[in-house]
Amino acid sequence: MILHRYITRRILQPLFGSLAFLLALYLAWAATDLIGAGGAAAMTASEFLRLISMQAVTVLDLLLPVSLFLAVVSGLGQMVMSQESVAIRAAGAGEAMIMSSVLVIALIFAVLIATLTLSVRAPLFENIYELRQSINDDNDLRRIQSGEFYLSRGSDLNEQGEPENSRVVFADRSDGDRLYDVFVARNMNGMDEFIFAASALQQFDDSGRQVIIFDDGYLYRLQKQAGMSEDWHLRFGELKLIMAENPISGVTSRRKSMHLSQLAASDDPYMVAELQRRFAAPLSAFLLALLAVPLSRSAPRKSRYGRLVVAGIIMIVFFNVDSLARSWVEQALVPPFPGVFWPHMLIAVVLVGWYWPSRSRPPGPGSKSA
Repeated sequence: MILHRYITRRILQPLFGSLAFLLALYLAWAATDLIGAGGAAAMTASEFLRLISMQAVTVLDLLLPVSLFLAVVSGLGQMVMSQESVAIRAAGAGEAMIMSSVLVIALIFAVLIATLTLSVRAPLFENIYELRQSINDDNDLRRIQSGEFYLSRGSDLNEQGEPENSRVVFADRSDGDRLYDVFVARNMNGMDEFIFAASALQQFDDSGRQVIIFDDGYLYRLQKQAGMSEDWHLRFGELKLIMAENPISGVTSRRKSMHLSQLAASDDPYMVAELQRRFAAPLSAFLLALLAVPLSRSAPRKSRYGRLVVAGIIMIVFFNVDSLARSWVEQALVPPFPGVFWPHMLIAVVLVGWYWPSRSRPPGPGSKSA
């Protein structure tokens, strides 16, 4: 048990460092990408942090196998360089002790990643889609900041090539979901419309349509292609305007947010690839951890960086081939079996070829253990 704990500690020490480094790189890239795309401008600080955090959890099924693979290569490689592996064999433990320790760690990580991909992934992506949809929704008055003009450019163009259905909104102050001293200007169907109201409240009706309720104000409509006699205004106590459909409708139809039962019931190639990907992630972690054991072996005086470079190349090749396998399934170039699993089958064949000779051949009189 003491040797098991020691080997496990030597592997876990570089593992947490590798995971923290890779996670920091991803967070920096995700934040930069979000800011560069202009999405951060429409977010509050809490929404920005929430979105980045959820996205970080969704990539753990990739970062955890990579971190474990590098940690096994680095941790066991350090033991070889310091000749601790020789001491372990001298104590009568041998290669079986090292392999059993790696197997236990690999199984724990495989179970953790399976939990992430099979149970956490779908609801997490559903929350991400909902948050992104609400951030990108131009009709959502809850995004209006007090004392600031909010411009929403319409996507439709008129005959002169000018944007239609654009809108400017201003609120002097807000209290929860209600805005006070509200000004709204919008153009639609060849007409300019202006609303001045004491307050405004956003709601959704039973059919999911967005409804803005204005209280105590004035509505002005000016015709662009008509005389002043066609313009009109009214004084209202309450005005309800139907703005848009529910901004989160249709979000759950995206495959990353679908549950396993929905994916399994579909024969669409994209759904098949997504379903198999969730089962392939924990298998990747397990196989890469086993592959890292022979890669960690080298002469004691050789630099450890040579092993890490080789491990990095193998890791990059594997994940690129894995991505290619998913792409082929999505394009129906590969049948559901072997589907996305043929790269994992290749690794399994390599492992059998690597370990089987040493187990099947009896040691010779002058043989030395690796």
